[in-house]
Amino acid sequence: MGKKSGPDGQMNSKSISAGFSHTCAIEADDTAKCWGYDYGGQTSGPNGQANIKVISAGVQQTCAIKMDNTLECWGNHISANVPDGLDNVKSVSAGEVHTCAIKADDTVQCWGENSYGQSTVPAGLIDIKSIASGSKHTCAVSNNGTPYCWGYWKYKRIPTGLGSVKSISVGNTDSCAVKMDQTVECWGSNSMGVSNVPSGLNNVESLALDQYQACALRADDSVQCWGTNYSDVLNVPAELQ
Repeated sequence: MGKKSGPDGQMNSKSISAGFSHTCAIEADDTAKCWGYDYGGQTSGPNGQANIKVISAGVQQTCAIKMDNTLECWGNHISANVPDGLDNVKSVSAGEVHTCAIKADDTVQCWGENSYGQSTVPAGLIDIKSIASGSKHTCAVSNNGTPYCWGYWKYKRIPTGLGSVKSISVGNTDSCAVKMDQTVECWGSNSMGVSNVPSGLNNVESLALDQYQACALRADDSVQCWGTNYSDVLNVPAELQ
């Protein structure tokens, strides 16, 4: 099992994406760099690759959108095999065993494993602005804020009365939405406490989820995390609280 060491010193990065056991960043010169475990070839493709504007790290795959809106994925998994004819991509989300992309016409295409229907895009799904691929499910938000989820029935069930949302983030078995009033609602298995949203959490700008925890970025740039404190992940540094 190969492993690439992290960057020496501080990077001058524009964006970052953390997968299951590897991390990728887009540097200031629009080149990509990945590090971490490489058992699936997920860190082997991009280092030094130029003209990258979006990057998404999954489990055994990494995908990147280039400045010309073409999509490139790498890794030793079917979720890294970009479908023929898929070009002019606006957004991409690499999940555990599948990948989904938003095309220029705001429709969605998914590929990879589909044992739970996570790669089967609902018929008539259009006008999508964001996409999030998890383990056995996928969620998307339309331009008017309508949420959609598909895949494993336990994880795809959107809570009754959720209404319009700003965004949805998905983890392994849970999903969380930033609502229009910037509060958060979560659902899913809750086996790790990810769906237990802290009381009083508000003014949320964005969310990040994985198997063990969820973290929220507030409008004042502070961070709050909840779930299971695996590897000390819930102890947010004092300067970020």
